[in-house]
Parts: sequence; C-alpha cells; structure tokens
Amino acid sequence: MVLVVGYAAQKQARDVDLGVAEESGFLDDYSILERSTGGKGDVQIALYGWFDGSVEWGSYDKVLLDPIEVWRSRGGAPLEDIQRISNDFYSLLYEQLSKDYTMVQSPGPNTLRFDV
Repeated sequence: MVLVVGYAAQKQARDVDLGVAEESGFLDDYSILERSTGGKGDVQIALYGWFDGSVEWGSYDKVLLDPIEVWRSRGGAPLEDIQRISNDFYSLLYEQLSKDYTMVQSPGPNTLRFDV
C-alpha cells in the first residue's frame, strides 16, 4: 500500500522536450525515442520510449519474474523494511501475472522475463 499511495501522490511531467532537456548520458542516441501514447486515464508511465515493432507480444504465454532488486544510497530506511517491501511487491506482481500467464523458473521459448 505504501508504494501505491506514494505513487499516487507524485506529480507527473506532462511534456518533455528532449532537444532542450538535459540528457543524462545513459543513451548514446536520444533521437531514437518516440512520444509514448500508452497509459490509462491521466496516468502515463513514460513520456518517451522505444518499442520494437517486430516483437510479437501475443506469442508470450509464460513469465519469468526475477527477484526484485533495490538499489539505494547509504542510510535511508532500515534494510529489514526494504526487504519486506521488496518481498511484498514481488508477491503482488507474481500473483497478478499468474492470473494471465504460466509462471516459470527458467528462461525458455515464449517466455517474457521481468527484471524489476
């Protein structure tokens, strides 16, 4: 619940001009990004993204969900709290994904791998 409440309280950017915005250097070429059209209602995960149009998303019927990784700087919340929240989030993702996909423990054909 903490994640949901925290996310709902965040303000979202409605527009970003990649030609003017400061680029972090993570990508070599930012011109490959396209304006995102995804999202439900007024919630949009990303303003820009890159999608491979040749991917056949309907062919995936299995999911491999890797353990949640949390990266943090020194200090902050106690490790026990972070681990508990991470475990709870993993359980929630696993439960929701298992409603529509076969959950597997190793990579294979028609398997979509989630790394969170």
